[in-house]
Amino acid sequence: MPYLPKQTKGIFKKGHTRGQSLPGTFKPGSFTSLASLALSDSASETSYSTSSYTPSVRPADKDTLTIISLDNVHIEAPYTQVCAASRALADLVAHYPCGWDPERSAVAQPQIHLYHGYEDAGTVRRFLELITTGSLQPAFANTLVELTALVRFLNKYDCVAALAVLFLHIRIWLSEGAISPLVAFVCAAIADNEEACVRAISVADPLTLDPRHMSLEAWYRIPHHYLYALTHATMVPARNGPGNPGMVAKFKGHLRDAKKYYGYPVPSNGVLEKLDSMEQWRG
Repeated sequence: MPYLPKQTKGIFKKGHTRGQSLPGTFKPGSFTSLASLALSDSASETSYSTSSYTPSVRPADKDTLTIISLDNVHIEAPYTQVCAASRALADLVAHYPCGWDPERSAVAQPQIHLYHGYEDAGTVRRFLELITTGSLQPAFANTLVELTALVRFLNKYDCVAALAVLFLHIRIWLSEGAISPLVAFVCAAIADNEEACVRAISVADPLTLDPRHMSLEAWYRIPHHYLYALTHATMVPARNGPGNPGMVAKFKGHLRDAKKYYGYPVPSNGVLEKLDSMEQWRG
């Protein structure tokens, strides 16, 4: 994981160095401290809810649940951390503690069954890594399919703090050149994070974000109103200096128009809309 800004010093356990990924074991305060920083850092840009959720207390020897991924991999996960990170998953466990197997005993270890196309074992493991350590592997920064799958997962299950931490990582990766502006833009568009999109646009070269030059894999993942705004923004012939202010202004204006047309909040208020509703146009 690329190093974090100076204000994050002390969040991670002693001995962690730049460029070094964090261990997989949970250290109290690591994710929660980083989440607090990310949420406060994004407060001026988005209206993330910082309301906490306290799951029901379970005995220490039973503080696990099983997440069954789309590809039928059974992954043991910390019950408390998962339920605290996602109110949606906590509600799912509360209403269906045995998963979809009615023959399982209600006192058995809780199960969560996942079934959407991006909810594979890799996505689940990255989700768990993020909510327990606050870190992600450095090699993960520039993987469009895997990174957008994680964003969609966090969106769907209302993992507000985890999503804020993820975008803190993306912001750092972008400033260090560790992630393509295109990958950063697609992730931000999926999460309806307009300011993160603007950051990606401000550092992109002339062709990186031009829909006429991007792969179908990237083009397909961009929500329609963001794609509309980006298409018009890339028609600006002059960038008008550092930060691409001309392109940024065009993007913001056309995104506002598109959101009005499709009935989305204007200006973007950072509310993380469910991906399914954003993608209904694809049928």
